[in-house]
Amino acid sequence: MPTHILAGLGTASSSYSPPITQSAQTVTVHSDTTFVPPVPCADDPTRLLVSSQVDGTFVTQCLGTVTDANHHGTLKWSDGTTSAFNVDTFTAERVEGHIVGHAEGTIINGHYSGATINLLPLRLANQTAACLAGGSVSGGTGSEVVVVTAP
Repeated sequence: MPTHILAGLGTASSSYSPPITQSAQTVTVHSDTTFVPPVPCADDPTRLLVSSQVDGTFVTQCLGTVTDANHHGTLKWSDGTTSAFNVDTFTAERVEGHIVGHAEGTIINGHYSGATINLLPLRLANQTAACLAGGSVSGGTGSEVVVVTAP
């Protein structure tokens, strides 16, 4: 049975290059999440998750399923160290530029190497009506849930 390490909700922002439009295209994404207050770990309450970052690419458009995702990320801890992770699966749906998703991956170094990480991103498009008006979306803000479990 997996061991729960941490679960927390952070404030997130993402940027997209090129901006998302009505046509499917490969987009580079950069996402930053800050946890205030920082999230304590179940096995060491003095170790706190303060932020995370995700970078990568996917094929997306204003409306529909996100495909061909290739993401990796970093968790930043209160002791100044980091843990890198790779995203193994990513499923997401876009509605007029807004996105709801689920990413699952593996921490590959640092604290909790070998553990599973789940990310649940929700981003509202910064240009809220752009896709409806035929425009583009260059970023989004919202929240991200991070859950880490050890095998």
